[in-house]
Amino acid sequence: MADSLEETLRSLTAVSQTLNKSSDLLNESITEVENALKKFNLGIEARVGIYSQLLDDRTGVSHVIELKYGRHQGKWGLLAVDYIDEDPDSTWDERFLREAPREVRLAAIGKLPDLIRVLIQESEKSAREAMAKAEAAREIAAGLSRKPR
Repeated sequence: MADSLEETLRSLTAVSQTLNKSSDLLNESITEVENALKKFNLGIEARVGIYSQLLDDRTGVSHVIELKYGRHQGKWGLLAVDYIDEDPDSTWDERFLREAPREVRLAAIGKLPDLIRVLIQESEKSAREAMAKAEAAREIAAGLSRKPR
């Protein structure tokens, strides 16, 4: 019996070390993605769903977890957002993805391509809006610079 317990504990130690190393590698990879995104200096927030679980069939209330790229605590990064859709204001929990539970981090990695697509769409939309506003400002400036008659 003692040999079996000792063997089990050795196995647990080995798998624990492997799990912790893989978790550290996952966080390093998340940081690499964040750093790469920061280099684009987009200043655009975007988010995509990771998980939604219906909590109440009668009311349709769901628990939602999303992957977000945005500003948190004054820094841009990948974020895990967790809330109840019926009352997001009082249930909203936002944290850096690398600080989220392991299962959320693992699921979020599969959503990174979707998030990047949304970032591209939002950036294109913002660029179009900025161009239109710049043109409107030019027209106003041109009108103001004309001499009154």
